[in-house]
Amino acid sequence: MTLLKRRPISPAPQRDADPDEQLEHDQLPHTASMQLLPVEELVLDLVRCFCHGWSGRDIAAWNHAFQIAEEKLGPLDAPPLVARVFALMRSLLRESRSGIRFMPLGCGRICKAEQVLMAAVQGARRGDVAPVRRAVSWFFASRLPEETETYLALRALGAVCDRCQTGRPADAEPEPRTGRGLHC
Repeated sequence: MTLLKRRPISPAPQRDADPDEQLEHDQLPHTASMQLLPVEELVLDLVRCFCHGWSGRDIAAWNHAFQIAEEKLGPLDAPPLVARVFALMRSLLRESRSGIRFMPLGCGRICKAEQVLMAAVQGARRGDVAPVRRAVSWFFASRLPEETETYLALRALGAVCDRCQTGRPADAEPEPRTGRGLHC
């Protein structure tokens, strides 16, 4: 599926030689190949909920995103994560010249765009900006990564993911991040 920048839904122009277009569904890598942490798996589910809701004009998909996040994180920690994922997706759509490919929620396969995006989330969660820069460059070949909202949205999402993964509640005081912070 392709998430388009504008509605109504129509075929989105794709990058030249999009690797996913040459692969059948069963040839795409398994999601497990990304070795995602539980919070990162949740982010991928939330990305797919957002994409489904946007492409199908289905607000229930966005409600479902909050439900699955609340089941895993609770009512206090879920909303900040969902909000950061949605902010990331909105920035991707705003800055993208074409559509964004995605797989349906619950699919065990992962397309190239999702792989790039999740590698960036993993890097941002660890405080490593190199995968974030690579992802932004992949999505927007003509822009400097640090000049995009998507770069900032990925860094902010990484911080929320780190907090969720370490089990610190949303209302806890932030811990000092000595030696591990995001550096440009």
